[in-house]
Amino acid sequence: MTQIMAVAIICTGTILQHDLRANLDFSMIDLGYLVSGALTVGIGMLNWYLFEALYSYIPVWSILIRPMLILSCILYLYDNAPLPLRDVGRLNPVILLVDLLRAGSYATCKAPYASIANVMGLGCILFALGLAMLNLHPWVAVNR
Repeated sequence: MTQIMAVAIICTGTILQHDLRANLDFSMIDLGYLVSGALTVGIGMLNWYLFEALYSYIPVWSILIRPMLILSCILYLYDNAPLPLRDVGRLNPVILLVDLLRAGSYATCKAPYASIANVMGLGCILFALGLAMLNLHPWVAVNR
């Protein structure tokens, strides 16, 4: 909720301050946030189990998540990425979320690679896997 409010305040302030004619597609932006929330909850549920059950997973996760800013095409467009990064990038669900949010914010930007079903499915599978693991090992949930 805080993230959505911060984005709303910053975008509204920028549009009003610079007198921009923004053509925002709120349905696409809302969809991007909804799919992002589903993926986040799924990753969070699985990480909850893995952080508590496997203490060696914490540094592994820390090492793996650092290059995600570069690999997720947040700072540049997916179409402008080098070819090897584009091949690997199709497997990254965050690129699809960034494309959805860009398509809602910029009228000229389309989201041809965004597959909502894939990202929602991945989020649901990760959530179910994390929930199943916590159900099998309930001591993990009350460990601390």
